[in-house]
Amino acid sequence: MSNERALAAALFVAAFFGALLQLALNRDAALGKGFETLAITRSLAHNGTFADPFLSAPTGPTAHLPPLYPFLLAILMRLLGDGPGFAIAAMVLNVAAQALNAALLPAVSRRLLGDPRPGIYGAALSIILPVFQVFPAREAVLSATGLLLFCLDSARQMERPRRAAWRGARVGLWAGLLIMLNPALIAVMAPWLAYVAWRDRAAIHHLVRFGSGLVLAAVLVCAPWTVRNYRQFGKLLPMRDNLGLELYVANHDLSKPSFAESRRAGVLDALHANTSRSEALELRRMGEAAYNQDRLNRAKDWIRRNPGRFARLTAARIAQFWFPLPEGFGWYAYSLWIVTALSFAGFAWLAWRRAPAALFVAAAWVLYPAIYYMHVSLPYFRYPTLWVSLICAGVVLASVRR
Repeated sequence: MSNERALAAALFVAAFFGALLQLALNRDAALGKGFETLAITRSLAHNGTFADPFLSAPTGPTAHLPPLYPFLLAILMRLLGDGPGFAIAAMVLNVAAQALNAALLPAVSRRLLGDPRPGIYGAALSIILPVFQVFPAREAVLSATGLLLFCLDSARQMERPRRAAWRGARVGLWAGLLIMLNPALIAVMAPWLAYVAWRDRAAIHHLVRFGSGLVLAAVLVCAPWTVRNYRQFGKLLPMRDNLGLELYVANHDLSKPSFAESRRAGVLDALHANTSRSEALELRRMGEAAYNQDRLNRAKDWIRRNPGRFARLTAARIAQFWFPLPEGFGWYAYSLWIVTALSFAGFAWLAWRRAPAALFVAAAWVLYPAIYYMHVSLPYFRYPTLWVSLICAGVVLASVRR
């Protein structure tokens, strides 16, 4: 156990200083204007309102993003001011999350595969390549690290037979916070819980008590924000409401598969409220909920009328989710190519050996990316579940070392 803790500490330190080196070489903290998260953060810190996410024009109260990360950044901004102190704190927070991600991989690998070595190799791979870009304007790395903590703690709590409801509530607290960070994480948390329950052959009565506590706690954590959204917009919006806008931008006559291609072709300037003043003003006139519903209806209508074009865009976005375009991301994109290729080989090996973990990997890879296949592609969308690929890649590297 002491050796494992020493290894985790070494991986944390290596990943932490590796991320600092990235920042020193890139000299771009991505904390300027144009990022919706930071716009909401500044609105919270300066005005006390969760509002005005877009650069092009103020649009008022919003549910464009889930609340946890903007609130966390707003606390830092209130404490340190909107200047260098805040920028340093936001960067250190994300660097620490990235380092903790590497440190936790061996423990999660032990839980998933019964062997920490794939996690060790995956962590080393994430440090050496590197695969994560330090990007404080997005919650992606915090989502990944939060998921790893959730997986470790939920597996530990599920295997203990006593006080199942209370242990489920503890896991539900984790789940609620992660949903408030990024609702798409449900697509990984649910398969993980199902996999652990199936693998451990948990008794039905234990699962019922555990699941009841989990669901109740998660609902209670998320309920205040859901109530806020209902009171603000007159509509049930459990966590966020940007689907209509994003589908409209990604599925249109002008649409391109990736964010980089869309920006270069002027698609974002024409269609996205963050950079199109006319769209932002229309959103403000209609109200955010009505605007998103209208854009969702337009996107669905376009998809019905253009099935071939939608299929080609979707196929390109699927490919780019796993093998992102290097434009704007350089070596980070190529690093993901390497991890993806190795992880596919690792998954094939697990499936060939009929390892139970292959079921969880398959479910996570099918469920989590599905919504992003209909959205303009960005490498950051991969980050919350990149640890699954890193462990699978580590399976290959560990087998080579035998």
